[in-house]
Amino acid sequence: MLGLRPTRLLALLIAPVVLLGSACSDDGDSTPSVSGASSASSAGTSSTAATVSSKPAIHLGMIVNSTYKDVPPTGARAAIGRINEAGGINGRQLELVVCDTEDKAAVAAGCAQKFAADPSIIATVGDVSSFGGDTNPPLEKASVAGVGTVPLTAGDFGANRLFATTSGGLEFLGIASFLYDRVGSRKIGMAVIDDPGAQVLPGLANGILATRGAKLSGSVVVPVANADVSANVASLAKSDAQALALTEDVALRYLQAARQQGFTGPIMLSETTVRPELLKARLSPADLEKVYAISWFDKTSTGYADYLADLKKYQPTVQPGDLSANAWLSVNLFAKVAAGLDEVTREKVLVGLNAVSGFDTKGMTLPLDYTVKGTALGGAAPRLVPSSLEVFADRYEDGAWLPYEQVQQPITVFK
Repeated sequence: MLGLRPTRLLALLIAPVVLLGSACSDDGDSTPSVSGASSASSAGTSSTAATVSSKPAIHLGMIVNSTYKDVPPTGARAAIGRINEAGGINGRQLELVVCDTEDKAAVAAGCAQKFAADPSIIATVGDVSSFGGDTNPPLEKASVAGVGTVPLTAGDFGANRLFATTSGGLEFLGIASFLYDRVGSRKIGMAVIDDPGAQVLPGLANGILATRGAKLSGSVVVPVANADVSANVASLAKSDAQALALTEDVALRYLQAARQQGFTGPIMLSETTVRPELLKARLSPADLEKVYAISWFDKTSTGYADYLADLKKYQPTVQPGDLSANAWLSVNLFAKVAAGLDEVTREKVLVGLNAVSGFDTKGMTLPLDYTVKGTALGGAAPRLVPSSLEVFADRYEDGAWLPYEQVQQPITVFK
């Protein structure tokens, strides 16, 4: 596989997506910050929504790092708006309750404990937390399913409550495959931030390339505090393509410096960390030629079109993105399972999710199947089912990420 023992890989793959987040959290105390969408309008329901049912609402929790606290809820609320307008789940409206981890383990644990103790919280949807080891145990004990939790840490990969809809942080392993197989690059360089979770990525990328008889041409660690990244950029001057595992701000400075130094080859990022509208605002069109991004979803699919339609109607000021789309998909998966139950309880939702086979995402991903265990990392990640371990490539164009191909070909994270 990757030339590393599964247990070693599992220990190394710690929250690469969150570590590469585009923002910083504010300092604060350790009290969980909880905000709910308690009214129809705040839950994303339009003014034309059906009359609110007298039946009790179904509350869905979401645990999100401060880095992303304004992103996943938009996708969840877009799906909730459509579902509620159509009458909810068997007459019961959906409401979203968001808990901000403040990027602290103790606060994240508090979020989980609060949700576990609140019987109105039936499940969580679209969680993006780098503290799975702290949040999953109390929620698992309380039978609270994590629908579409983004798997980022060892605490997620084996948690029985998780029903992942994406490859989470493992998406970075698809970058080397794409640049080598699709773009034809043979001298791939990689730049990562000065964080232990990011610094393991070059070794993992070499494992991916080793199956092709290749390896990275070089790698460089870029300290987040570096205002001037020109020396870091120069160290990869001999590469013919570059993969960037950097924070948004560092990536922007790195990309600009690379073009200024004359690097004209492909540069690839992650859509979870770099916003295309900011690329347009900060860089020139010449800087942005041959810029690509890895994505969890096929943007040419009917499912993604449905997501965009809901976002436009119920969250019209929001830019689309992977984390938002994942939360939208998570709510739809929950709704599909809940609608088929005689009673919507935590325990019955868990049983229903474990029986899901062939859930049709309308092409956003492979059909999801939770009746099988994942085999990734030598079986050390059983909740990462095979159908969630494919990614797609997009290209930058005029402030947006667009499909790399007219007919998108999935990139398998593990061969």
